[in-house]
Amino acid sequence: DSVEETCRALDALYNNPDNAIKAAANKYLTTFQHSAYTWQVCDTILHTPNLNEQAYYFAAATMRTKIQTSFDELPDIHAR
Repeated sequence: DSVEETCRALDALYNNPDNAIKAAANKYLTTFQHSAYTWQVCDTILHTPNLNEQAYYFAAATMRTKIQTSFDELPDIHAR
């Protein structure tokens, strides 16, 4: 999972006229949202200039959901 793959999937979901490609992109993005890589990739997207608005919105919305549902995936920086 990477920023490039995620942005390509978003582009396919919103801009490709082929319904099979849209469905594959949606499946990829849904799976991505449940992965441990989500935190890092979304953070990178949010800190990368000149991406499209869909990428920023997706990253922000995904991070919000991850914080609400999967906050325990993050390492405890105070653990000893």
